[in-house]
Amino acid sequence: MKRLILLEVLVLLTLVSCKNDLTSTPLVLDKSIELKYGVILKNTDYQISIMLDSVLNDSRCPTGAECIWAGNAAVRFTYTSASSKVSFVLNTISSFRTDSLIEGYRIRMTKLSPYPVLGVAIKQSDYKAEIEIKKE
Repeated sequence: MKRLILLEVLVLLTLVSCKNDLTSTPLVLDKSIELKYGVILKNTDYQISIMLDSVLNDSRCPTGAECIWAGNAAVRFTYTSASSKVSFVLNTISSFRTDSLIEGYRIRMTKLSPYPVLGVAIKQSDYKAEIEIKKE
């Protein structure tokens, strides 16, 4: 019985120690990269990180619907460096801001998925943004 309890404790400790460290996901400059909701991308060389905080609204015309305009999704990100922490919003259509310049880094969102489908709700945790970060 004691062995069984000890084994269960060891298995539990192993599972806890193996949890994903979301902050260890590398951030590569000058390359298109997918950023999942809630994941922090870090570049240790430049000491910067970025996170997709939330999709504030998603009014893109759903597949299966007829719309008078394409719609837009507004996505809030957080940029962090050794000297600052900045929240900013990027959009899916060029009529609104699709990029931002922070501390010499141009951050541009090129895609947001999944694309809406009529009658299907999208959870925040399902969103992924494709972004590019370039040093200017």
